[in-house]
Formats: sequence, structure tokens, C-alpha cells
Amino acid sequence: MVGYSTPMTGELRIIFMRHTALVIVALLLIVGAVIAIFKLNYLGTTHSSDYDTYVMTAQYLRGEVTSDPTGISIAQRILKPLYPGFLALMGSVTDYFTAALVQAVIFYFLFIVAMFLLAREFFDDLFLATIAVVLSAFSYPVLKYGLDVYTETGAWFMYVLSLWLTVTFLRTPSRAIFFANVALITVGFLWKEYIVIAAIVFGICLLLHQALTIRQKILHVFLCGGIFLSVHIPWQFYILSTFNFSYLDWYLIGGADGFSYEFTLKNIVKSTAALIGIMWLFVPLGLIRLKSADFHQKLFAYAGSVAPLIGYAWGFISSRLLYVIAPPMLLVSLYALKGWDRRYLAALAALACIANLGWLVLSYRISL
Repeated sequence: MVGYSTPMTGELRIIFMRHTALVIVALLLIVGAVIAIFKLNYLGTTHSSDYDTYVMTAQYLRGEVTSDPTGISIAQRILKPLYPGFLALMGSVTDYFTAALVQAVIFYFLFIVAMFLLAREFFDDLFLATIAVVLSAFSYPVLKYGLDVYTETGAWFMYVLSLWLTVTFLRTPSRAIFFANVALITVGFLWKEYIVIAAIVFGICLLLHQALTIRQKILHVFLCGGIFLSVHIPWQFYILSTFNFSYLDWYLIGGADGFSYEFTLKNIVKSTAALIGIMWLFVPLGLIRLKSADFHQKLFAYAGSVAPLIGYAWGFISSRLLYVIAPPMLLVSLYALKGWDRRYLAALAALACIANLGWLVLSYRISL
């Protein structure tokens, strides 16, 4: 009948939402590519000792070097063999610098997708998910350290993807989601230790899940731990027997030592502020409003806000090392703004991005 429209069925609405989500992600990836080109072409990359030791480890795996002049560089990097293994594999087709940069950019794009999935699952809102991606993918730490020859974007991608699986499991417990998350955590620890935070958040959510019985909770936790340890205990024994090196040595040398000279109030404040910038102003209100949120939002937000604070135990202070705090806190800050007019929220996001880019440019003159 003229003048009337037929309401979309539930199935058509789902198709429409999926199509819209794909368009949004595609646009975010295009903007991300533009930002990546700007950063790499005009600000360049930073040479670091981390990069040197990863390259040395890749050369060791390829048989190009047989000894470690420092005695610990190869041992501490091969604890997490996937990244040096990737460099070693790519070493047959390109140079190590190009290989390191390629993986950083690819995982940067995957991080954008993972962050969109996490925020959409948490809010069930495409607009808020888009704002969350803008505020994370174009944040100072991600642009500064993610688009560089570090291992960070791969680690952050796996970390955020695990958080997404955790929220998904909270909403609808599923055996497939459970095992997918356990597999991701197990593999992620072979890339970088950040994934341990995601494992803790998942464990807390398993233990406090309302839909699981006590028996199911215990079984899930033991399965998670058993699968993880069945892979990592043999690998750690191999590293200990081959290099006489363990994670305890790694922490004492590469972490705890930082307490003596980097763990200062000034460093803590500026590196923490850099994580989500002006969005920190809305975190307290978000934590208060979450008291009336849905169960899955409340449990995930509280667990995700507390567990990443372990990052301060690292000793060395940097927004790169503390970035595990950012994704959950960003969701909390945006929860405080759920009722805002979208124009104002978009304007706030634009202001935050401008501040992030300004901080990024400034950081090449003043080290953060």
C-alpha cells in the first residue's frame, strides 16, 4: 500500500546490521591505512634494543649466528618464539626490518577489527563501537609503538580478541567460544606475555558467571589451565635445559630492575595519561553507572578494569607496556557517555584524536 513500508523481519535486520558493520570496518581500515602512511612516512620508526635482540634471535634460528654476545638476549626472546620465528621465516624473502614492519602494520589492521568486535559485543551499538575503535586505533601508544618495529600490535590484537571472546562467552556460554579463547591464550603467550591479563579476566568471568554451576566453573578453569600448561611447561623446560634461563630470570633482568630508576610518579602519571588521554575524565562516572548495567557488561568491565593493573608490576613504565589497561578502561569511559547526543560524542572523539596526534608529534622531541 502506498505510503506504508513493510517492517523489516528480524532476519533482514540482522543482515542489514552485518552489512553496516562491514562498511564501517572497511572505512576504519581505510582511515587506519592513511594514518599508518602518515606516521611511517613523516615520523618514521624508532630503533630499539628490543628490535636488535629479536633480530639476533631470528638469526640464531636460521643458523646465521651461533653465539650470543650478551649471554641472555637470545634466551629471553626465545621464551616467546613466535615473533622471532616469524622474522626467521620471512628472512628468506626479505630483510628483517621490512618483515618486522609488515607484521606491525598487518596486526594494526587486525587490531582495528578486534577492537570493533569487542566494543560492538560489549555495547551492542555500532556507533559506540566505531567511536571505541577511533579512540584506540588512533591513540598515542598505538600510533607510537604499534606502527613501529615492535611486537606490540600482534600482542594487542590477540589480547583484545581474547577479551571479545570473553564478553561473547559471558553473554552466551558456548563450548566452541571457550575452547577458542583457551587456544588463543595458549598461542598468544608464545608471542608476548600480555595475553596473561586476558587469561586472568577470562578466569574471573568463568568463576563469577551466573549461568554456570560450581562444578562447571571448576571444570572450565581446570581445562583452561590444563591446556595452557600442557603446552608451556614442556617449552619452558626446553628453554631452561638449553639456555639455563627461565621466566624468573627474564623478570628479574627485564622487569624488576626497572623499579630502581623508571618507577617514578612522573613516569607513572604521564604514561598512564597517554593510554586513553582525555577519556580518563569519564572513567569514574562510567564505573558508577555500570552498577545498573547488564550482568555481562558489569562483570567484564570490573574484571577488565582491575586485572590489567598488574602491568605496573612490570617495573619499567611506558604507555607501550601499560596499554593492556586501555581497552577495558576505554569501554568504561564510553559507557558513561551512552546517553550523549551522537554529534557531541563524535566531536569529543575528534578532539581526542587531535590531542593524540599532537602528543605523537611532540613525543619525537620529548620522549614519553
